Amino acid sequence: MNTGDELGPPSGRASSRRKQNLAALLDALQELQQDGQRDEENEVSPQELERELARPATISDEKLGAEAFDKLDAKIKGLVRDLRRLANVSRDLASSVGIVKSTNNFENRLITIRGLLRMNAADLFPHKVRRTSSFINGEVPQKDDLEELPELLGSLVLDVDFFMRNLEDFSEITDEALKDSISTFKNEVKYLSSYMKDYQGQFKDNAIKKFIHDVTEQHLGEPIEDVAISLSTFIETGIRAIRSAQTQAATNFLTLSTVGTFFSAVTATTLQFSFADASTTLQITVNSFWFCSLVFSIASVVNSLLAYMWEHALYRSPGRYAPWWVTNWIKRSPLVFLIISAAAFSVGLCLFAYSSNQNIITSTLTTVFTSISSIGLVSVTLWFGCEKWAYVHHKGEKWLLQIIDEVVARSPGLLWISQRLSSHIFQALTSRKKKQVPVQVPAQTNGMDPFSDLKSQDAIVSGGGSKSKPDEKENRATVIDMQPSRGSSLLPQGFKSTLPPLNSSSNGGTRKSPSHRFQEAGHVTNAVRRLMRMNQQVVKKRMDRVGRSLLMLKSMNPTTTLTTHDALVRHMQFSPDGYHLATCSWDKKAAIYHVNDFNMPPIILDHNEELLSQLAWSPAGDLLLCKMLRGVTVWSSEGEKRKVIDRGRAIESVSWMPHGEAFLSVEGADVRKLDLEGNVLDDYPFARVTIHDVAVTKDSTRMICVASSTPQPDPDSPEVVVDRKEEMILVYNLISKTTESRVPVLGKSRNVKLSKDGQTALVSYENKAPPQRWKIGYRKTKAEDGSIIGTTACLTLEQTFMPKRPVDFAGPSHFGGRDDELVVSAGKNGTIYVWDSKTGFLLHQFSTRDIEGELTCIAWNHASDKFMFGAGRHDGTVRVWTPTSRSNIPPGSSIDTPRSSSPLPTSLRGRRGSRSGQGLGASYAFDRDHSREATTIEEETERYDHRDSMHPDVYLALSG
Repeated sequence: MNTGDELGPPSGRASSRRKQNLAALLDALQELQQDGQRDEENEVSPQELERELARPATISDEKLGAEAFDKLDAKIKGLVRDLRRLANVSRDLASSVGIVKSTNNFENRLITIRGLLRMNAADLFPHKVRRTSSFINGEVPQKDDLEELPELLGSLVLDVDFFMRNLEDFSEITDEALKDSISTFKNEVKYLSSYMKDYQGQFKDNAIKKFIHDVTEQHLGEPIEDVAISLSTFIETGIRAIRSAQTQAATNFLTLSTVGTFFSAVTATTLQFSFADASTTLQITVNSFWFCSLVFSIASVVNSLLAYMWEHALYRSPGRYAPWWVTNWIKRSPLVFLIISAAAFSVGLCLFAYSSNQNIITSTLTTVFTSISSIGLVSVTLWFGCEKWAYVHHKGEKWLLQIIDEVVARSPGLLWISQRLSSHIFQALTSRKKKQVPVQVPAQTNGMDPFSDLKSQDAIVSGGGSKSKPDEKENRATVIDMQPSRGSSLLPQGFKSTLPPLNSSSNGGTRKSPSHRFQEAGHVTNAVRRLMRMNQQVVKKRMDRVGRSLLMLKSMNPTTTLTTHDALVRHMQFSPDGYHLATCSWDKKAAIYHVNDFNMPPIILDHNEELLSQLAWSPAGDLLLCKMLRGVTVWSSEGEKRKVIDRGRAIESVSWMPHGEAFLSVEGADVRKLDLEGNVLDDYPFARVTIHDVAVTKDSTRMICVASSTPQPDPDSPEVVVDRKEEMILVYNLISKTTESRVPVLGKSRNVKLSKDGQTALVSYENKAPPQRWKIGYRKTKAEDGSIIGTTACLTLEQTFMPKRPVDFAGPSHFGGRDDELVVSAGKNGTIYVWDSKTGFLLHQFSTRDIEGELTCIAWNHASDKFMFGAGRHDGTVRVWTPTSRSNIPPGSSIDTPRSSSPLPTSLRGRRGSRSGQGLGASYAFDRDHSREATTIEEETERYDHRDSMHPDVYLALSG
């Protein structure tokens, strides 16, 4: 027997078959090179495809998930940095103790939540995200239980409220942008807190962890960024304005203190001329006024100094938390006392002129000038008071002079006086009006002062902060069909490593002899080689499978166009036996086609003006359910109407039981089991949940449901919570009538389909949300004594099928291929997407943009030996795609041939491949008649051994 390196000459039969396969591949490559309508942007090199297939399916998902987390983490880090800046720049401002305290609480809570989110991301994406250290800022211990996240989010809401109250009390200005952004952020956090509380106790489930990762990025990313931008602008402009206002107020009190001190000295000096003379009443009156003036001037100085210190106090109570008489005394007493002191001094000065027997001219002039200055002082004081009254009553809409003009206009008696005094008043106002230079404050500045970044949260603390080892009991968990562990992501499922750690020792650390160490190294090397060889076999099988699918997909074209319908094709489905294709349209008709001969007239199913929205073939393929708005019609495959079932209420969808004895009718919050006569056999109610579609497992014990629910109004929750729909996937036990698992999702889930083996579910969403493949696993339920009493189903997200750019999907997605190795979905833009079900790699795209009408639905024929699917359009046409040769299509044929693109390129480089045998399509090819032919591993190896005589393009197509 020949080995892989010592192959004998090929037999004539194998050589002939190989030549036919290579000739067919050459023809296919030549056709691709001549196709000028191909989308260059959709091409993928074989090297890229091979890299995608060779690495585990989780690597690409980890990269995307880690990138999303890094963006959210950077936003949280930026907000924490801005909060720390706010606390630092606010420490020298008055009444800042509240804002500093609330900012620190806000900052620490964000850092704690950031640590939990990073820990969750590290569990989901262990190769891309590192865990944080054990401590935050050396003071706050990091939480390590994800179950505390809802409670932390609720505490964050309280911290945000505390921060908002202190910010309003602290600032002398109102920043509406900051207030609105913080309010939006608080509502989102409050919503997430109430939403996540429904899933407490399930946070160890990978599906819930993935949901937490997605929902926090979606709901918190943009609000956090908005708060950070508004907060940064507030720090640059608002804090500067607050500091300027507080400095101006303190300067005014300092000025009053200086003036009061000077006036006290003047009063004390003049008092020396009269305090000794107190013989007459006039002299006593003079001394009384001057002593009062001295008292009030000293009081003005003392109160000014007190107000100056109060304006700079960090612990100063905000205005609404201080008694009114305290704030009024501190702010108004210095000026009032100074005015009283000046008035008393002026009166005493006038009286002193008479008591000291001055000349009549001196006494008269002193009295006249004192009266004039006093009248001016009283007038200006009254004007200030009236301005305050005008502001309180009109909120800045009218100035005092405008109010006076309106009063004068309504009072004819005052018109003459106003005309005489208006010019004098105007001159007096303009002479005292200060010229103000407008200052334009930028909305956002780029020249921020450098600020130290957060301390690294990712350092691993030595000693007690070392990484914990996974529990051995968890490694031997009773979970069936779950994802592989982090350490074995590159190994085939079910493989158990028996290798000891490289740094372990059986004798507690005793050094071994060199011979023993060399023997252990040899064992490890051999084990690694075996692992690599097994991994290569897994990759090879995967690439062979993808290669077969690629060659089949590349040969597919629309071979049949069905024009029975006159309106939008709502739904279509192939029968399980593959003999019939059923379609329904908004023209209120359904049609059944014979797949073996589409030229035969279809069977038209008329529904008497009832709109049809869904079709469902029975498992045996002999009965067809046509769902209407409030009823279901049962038809035979020959077009015989068996039964019309009127439910009297809206029906979301219908689904057959696995054995075809009954079907499920989804009716809002209830799922009812009906027989073929319309009798209700069983009822499965759901509380506060709207079911959209269901699929029953093969053993008829559970059903997978896609649903949505509206949260109940909560007086403490924001209004926006009531209007939001919470989407979820449920696993419902039909026997116990309980919900075993509930997984939240972000997209609007509307359809679910099970694979042939019943182990995976394909969930389709509305709009731009891509389809997802979920693994159905089972956990063993244990009693208190440890005995196993049953199993509980659970869901694990395995793959998300992403297009190259966002697209609106049309209708539900489907499994494709003979063994559900493909996932097929239609886009409204006219593109049909085909992914590899295992890896999620986009294998092929069928572009039908040249054909008028959007795609509305798609269906795959699972019973056909060759690939076959149909696509419905908005104009009512249905096109059936099958493998065919373009050379067999006659010129001028009415069959439309849309553009097609796949990773198999039109122009391949002449790079020689390796002898690894990991080629694309290495065990599958087409002969000239396009019939499938499987080859053996020996023939495949022989093909690689004769690679030097191959055409380079063909070899690359086979070997990648």
